[in-house]
Amino acid sequence: MNEDDALASSTEELRDATSPESVESNQPHECQGKGTRREANTRPARSTNSKFGQVQPRYLDINRSTNYVRNRTEQLQRRRDLEKANSARANERMQQCRALTELKHTQEQIYRQWLQASNADAHRLRNASNSTAFQTKAISTKANTSFTVTA
Repeated sequence: MNEDDALASSTEELRDATSPESVESNQPHECQGKGTRREANTRPARSTNSKFGQVQPRYLDINRSTNYVRNRTEQLQRRRDLEKANSARANERMQQCRALTELKHTQEQIYRQWLQASNADAHRLRNASNSTAFQTKAISTKANTSFTVTA
């Protein structure tokens, strides 16, 4: 029985040490027992404060404000107009760029055709001059009655 009395007394001491009445604290965040009063330096939360229930909120609900809605719609309209103007300018620049590349391409084609034609003319002229020179030499050699072909 002596051991049982010692065990019971130690559990009672443990209960007394952890009871809310024995915990002395000025900290508002620590657990306090039921029925204890708040200390003077703690304040109640604003949500439970019914003293200022009639006071309007400091900031308006801007989504329901007529000026905010009007300004927002005007800003959105300005942005839409600006996007349309920017896309129109971008399309115009793209068309000008395409027209310029097409013009350069056609000029290159014309130059190639001219170069090819002039080279063909030069080739024909060279061949014609060679053939006429050959013919004149042949005629002149026939007159001398000695036939030599030089190319």
